[in-house]
Amino acid sequence: MNEKKKQGMIRTGAVVPFAVFVTVVVLFNIFMLDTTVRKTLEFLGEKVVGAEVNIDSVDISFKDLSVKVKRIQLTDAKQPDFNIVEIGEVRFALMWDAILRAKIVINESVVENILVNTKRDSRGDVYPTNASTESEKVAQQTFSNAKEEFQGNVVGDISALLAGDPSKDVLGNIEGSLKSKAFYDNLEKQLATKEAELKELVANLPKGDKTKELEERFKSINWDGLKDVKQAPKILKEADSLRSDINGTVKEYDNALKRVESEIAYINNAKKQAESLIDEDIKAIENKMSIPNLDTNAIAGVLFGPELVDRFRGYNKYFEMAKEYMPPKKDNKTVTNIKNPRGKGRDYQFGTPNSYPMFWLKMAKISSENEQGNVQGSIQDITTDQLIINKPTKFLIDGNFNSQGITGVKLQGVFDHRQMINDSIRLNVGTYPVRPYILSDSESVKFQMTKAIGSIEARANLVQERLTISADNVFSNTDYLVESNNKVTKELFDEVASKAKRVTVGATATGTIESLSFKIKSNLADIIKQSVSAVLQRKIDEVRSKIKNVINDKVGTQKKAVDEKTAQFKQQYQGEIDKHKGQVSKLTSQIDQKKDAGQNAVKDKAKDAIKDLKKKFKF
Repeated sequence: MNEKKKQGMIRTGAVVPFAVFVTVVVLFNIFMLDTTVRKTLEFLGEKVVGAEVNIDSVDISFKDLSVKVKRIQLTDAKQPDFNIVEIGEVRFALMWDAILRAKIVINESVVENILVNTKRDSRGDVYPTNASTESEKVAQQTFSNAKEEFQGNVVGDISALLAGDPSKDVLGNIEGSLKSKAFYDNLEKQLATKEAELKELVANLPKGDKTKELEERFKSINWDGLKDVKQAPKILKEADSLRSDINGTVKEYDNALKRVESEIAYINNAKKQAESLIDEDIKAIENKMSIPNLDTNAIAGVLFGPELVDRFRGYNKYFEMAKEYMPPKKDNKTVTNIKNPRGKGRDYQFGTPNSYPMFWLKMAKISSENEQGNVQGSIQDITTDQLIINKPTKFLIDGNFNSQGITGVKLQGVFDHRQMINDSIRLNVGTYPVRPYILSDSESVKFQMTKAIGSIEARANLVQERLTISADNVFSNTDYLVESNNKVTKELFDEVASKAKRVTVGATATGTIESLSFKIKSNLADIIKQSVSAVLQRKIDEVRSKIKNVINDKVGTQKKAVDEKTAQFKQQYQGEIDKHKGQVSKLTSQIDQKKDAGQNAVKDKAKDAIKDLKKKFKF
């Protein structure tokens, strides 16, 4: 029988698996961890930017949990051959205390060597922005709808109108598309039915026979008998009976009059509706002809609206990200499941001063000075739970990129989600070069802002669900490109270009994300209107007059027929009813006169009798 071997101090059965595990962990840290972190940071950055993010290297030291990230490139989604920002190096160290609690806490991070608008080695990828939450989907739809409202080519429309008459190809066959024509067709049928009903109504009303009968009854009453006290009650009863029958007849006339008046009111309202539809038809045809709207707000919206809506969409994107990664305090009043009352328990307080949120970057210091310029600032308290640290996220960044022509950059903001959402962002840029901006690109005219120096002051606030965004832009030292095959157009927009060396653009968006109200104004719109209105307004008035005349020709006969029907209802039906009512109502006043005369005679007799008595008894 073999004796069981005595176990030594070192258990080789446990040592070997442990050694294998340690070897795997070490090998992973040496060969894989840096790459895994780099790929993760690139992925998160791409979600924020919406375009390719590249990191040259990530070095992690387990000795002090320090991390060094070198050369971060963020692709400019609008110009994929360039980086919107390039960061030379980011350094930070993790806290062991937090790591042991499975939390990530960074006391301080340093960001150095920031560059803007640098050329990429290769074109970066741009990713479609797919909304992940219902709120983001609503926001994207709202901004897309707003952008569509500002679509158009007001400069091209002006040029086309100056070059000729746009009504030739549109007014040829419009009858089938006129809402006003269809409305009048339907109204004519309704009025024919109403007229037949009114004829029947009037035909069934009491006529001359009834009036004659009432008059005979009036004459048959012995009105002189009212002077006799004995006969008066019987005569008054007959008079009241006659009056009651007269009132009943008058009521029939009144009801008929109300019906006629109702139909006349219906026609008048229908005529107002028809006029409104004529205006709609005129506007619809104008839209088909691309007749420009010379309202300065409309011009400013078409010129600058799409660009500004995209910029506003960018501000809202950061608010949405803040809500996703720093969710506000939940409403404790909302109860989804109702349970039976529990017994008395104990209260426990969670979130002690020494606790940590899942992620917390206490301070990121930005300090950069290079051939482009300088940037300095800080970002404080980026966290997944502001309630635990009881601090909002704040950032303040100042910079100048002189080699890029960008100076006086100041970006500041606060994201506070502790009790309610109260976020704000403010951006000021003293000067920046304006990229070529196409104001119009059509066959008839090309109008482009080729060069300018811009400045901007933008503000965005989100308080709960209410969003307020505003931006004031100034473009100075502005140069333009004007090309047109029409001499008048070329001269007019050369004049605009000479007057618009300094362009201001102001825009606001206010309301909830489901219902944002946009307002855009620009002195360029005023200059365009002033330059072209004298020539163009005459053209517009001519075309509008032509459109209105064509529509009135199509519906003119019907309009006249409806007007005549209104007069007919008043004269034929209302007049006839009034005539019969007047004849019958006259008897009412005659009855009152007879009754009053009889009662006065009785009173006079009574007075005479009293006088006689007084004489007789010598009072």
